[in-house]
Amino acid sequence: RVIGYLKNKGLITTVPEANGEFVMLKDGLTFVARFFSGKHAYAFTVVLNKQTSVPFPHVHFSYPREVRGVEIRKGERVDVELIAAITSAEGNGVASGKIINLSKGGLALRAKAPLGQVGDVIQVKFKIVVNDIQSFVDFSCVIRAVSQDGADPAMPSLHGLQFMDADSSMQMTLLAFIYQKMVES
Repeated sequence: RVIGYLKNKGLITTVPEANGEFVMLKDGLTFVARFFSGKHAYAFTVVLNKQTSVPFPHVHFSYPREVRGVEIRKGERVDVELIAAITSAEGNGVASGKIINLSKGGLALRAKAPLGQVGDVIQVKFKIVVNDIQSFVDFSCVIRAVSQDGADPAMPSLHGLQFMDADSSMQMTLLAFIYQKMVES
C-alpha cells in the first residue's frame, strides 16, 4: 500500500508480504508497479532505494519518471488460450475446458460437451502469469450462454460465463493479467 510520496523525490509503501511474512528486497532493484483506480489501470517503473523497519516496516522507492495508464471498460475482452478445470457448484465431477477470451466480468470457454444450462453455477479454476509470477485463480461463475460452435471440432461447446462475488485478491490478479495483455497487444 502507498503510504505517501513527494513529487519528483520518492514513493513510500508498505513492505510486500508473501504467506504472511515480509519479503526482504535488495536496494537498487527495479520494479514495475501496477495499480487500479476506478476504470483505469496504471503502470510505472521504480527503483528500490531502501527497505527499513524503523519506526515500522516500509520501503522507499524512486519517484516514477513516467506513469502509463489505460482505461479498462466493463466489456473489454482480451483473447487468450488458457486451460481451465471446471467443477459444478455441487462438486460433481471435474471437466476441462479452454478459455478463449477474458474480461474483468467474465469469460468465454470452450469444452467437449455442455457444462450445464443457462443459470447454472460452476467453478472455474485456471492459471495466469503476470510478470513471471504464476497464480491460480478460482471463480464461481454463472452460465449466461451455451451454444455449439464448429470453429474448434475438439471443443464444440461454447459457454459465456459471468463471474460471481469474486475474491478481491483474485480479482486484482485477474485485472493485472488483463492489463498486461492489453499493453502487449
